[in-house]
Amino acid sequence: MKIKENIKGLAKKLAEHPIKSMIGLSLAGLMTITAVKDNVHFGSTTFHNPQENHYAWGFAPTTMIKGNAKGNFYNFGLIAGENKTGDNTEINGGLSAYGLIIGGNNVGNNSDVKDMSAYGLLAGGNNVGNNSKVNDISAYGLVIGHNVLGNNSEINGNITTKGILANTLGDLNLGSNDVIGLKKYIHKTKDGEGK
Repeated sequence: MKIKENIKGLAKKLAEHPIKSMIGLSLAGLMTITAVKDNVHFGSTTFHNPQENHYAWGFAPTTMIKGNAKGNFYNFGLIAGENKTGDNTEINGGLSAYGLIIGGNNVGNNSDVKDMSAYGLLAGGNNVGNNSKVNDISAYGLVIGHNVLGNNSEINGNITTKGILANTLGDLNLGSNDVIGLKKYIHKTKDGEGK
């Protein structure tokens, strides 16, 4: 009898707060799925030359990648999620950052990353350092989508920016600001000094 009463009580609480319940159950499901995979981390983490896929969870986790890496890096933050690389880093894989408020990726100078994706309810943004290379870049935010390239950085792919305010390479639009099919595009900043 006690189990039946507990289940009824839980169902009643879930029905009283449907939005909180849906968010909580969704996050619990995602955490369970990634927890059964290898290389799941809770909180901020630093990697030196990692060679596999990695998943980070937390309130505002930051994943720092240094050296030569192979694999994809996923960062899920309850508030904000961020992936960062040091200077002179090469990642044969992608960076994906998700945050309920802000998701972001930052790539250091003289670095090479295959793909970058940032998602956040408030803002999603990607920053690429000077003299770096990247293929596809995507930033999605309900309010702000933001993609920035450093001086002499090369893009070989698409730049996708979505948000009420969508900023791509200093060009601000409403709703969407995409640049598709770039091949060996070298970005030059106005002053030639950097972002």
